[in-house]
Amino acid sequence: MAGNRFYLFIGEHETGRYSKAHKHHSTAVLICVQGKGYTYTWPETLGPTPWQDGHADKVLRQDYEPVGIVSAAPMSGDWYHQHFGIGKGGLRLAAWHGPNNHPALKAGRPGEAMRDVWAIDLDKGGNAIPYHMEDPFIRKEFEETMRREGAVSRMQPNFYEGPPADGPPAVM
Repeated sequence: MAGNRFYLFIGEHETGRYSKAHKHHSTAVLICVQGKGYTYTWPETLGPTPWQDGHADKVLRQDYEPVGIVSAAPMSGDWYHQHFGIGKGGLRLAAWHGPNNHPALKAGRPGEAMRDVWAIDLDKGGNAIPYHMEDPFIRKEFEETMRREGAVSRMQPNFYEGPPADGPPAVM
């Protein structure tokens, strides 16, 4: 471990909302600090709509529980995954990335601006699936899960609208 850089952050996912699916290589280990939730993860090769495209059997669901560990990308290559908080009080995760694996921390040219490709939508050159491009199964399943948990989805309908055909993307 000596001489390497590691990347760690703690994030919280509000109950009733979920993150956009995003992809990266197999370096992220997620530790549930608090709450209840789950993640779906699937290889990039299946594309952004694996259920719709008949590949549901290749998608992994991993449930979060306090002090449990989940791998966001359990095999080699890039994997899509996203986080769903369904318990009272939100889902808090510590995301630990192995040595030298956060793109924004790699050496670059002096003065070069780094960008977090995990937060930028696919249609804008990043690694995140915008809600309007996600597999329809995800929204439906999340809303059903929230109902079973006695909670309400707080995902706003405009999140799923695509950008206007003749103007800038809708503000969310």
